[in-house]
Amino acid sequence: MKWPRAQRAPRSQWCSRYWWHDDSVHLALWPHVDELKGVARPLQPGLVVESVRNVLEAIRREKSEAKVSQRAEVRNVVALGPKAWTDSIRESERDLRDAGAVHSIEYGENADISISVTLVDV
Repeated sequence: MKWPRAQRAPRSQWCSRYWWHDDSVHLALWPHVDELKGVARPLQPGLVVESVRNVLEAIRREKSEAKVSQRAEVRNVVALGPKAWTDSIRESERDLRDAGAVHSIEYGENADISISVTLVDV
C-alpha cells in the first residue's frame, strides 16, 4: 500500500526571512525604564538562586540520610534566616514545593541561616 505524500508549503512561504511578520526582532528597540516600573525584580542579584539552592540541598541531604527516594514527600521545612533571604524563598515557594515534594514551608527571621526538614512518616 502506498501512503499519500504530505503536501508541503511552497519554498517561498517557509524559507522567507519574515514569513510571520514584517519587522525583525533584532531591530526592535529596548524597553524604556518607565515601562519596567511595575515589573518585580529580585531583592538582590543571585539571592533567590542561593536561597533556593540552600533549601534544596537541605531537603536532598535529609532524604539521602534517611535512605529514602528523592521523590519521597516532605511534611515540613522550617527556613530561618535574614528577612531578605526568607523573602527570596517566598518568591520561589511553589517551585521549591514542587521540586522537593514539600507539603508546607514555615519562615522565621534569624541572624544565621538554619533549615530543618521533616519527612513524611513511611
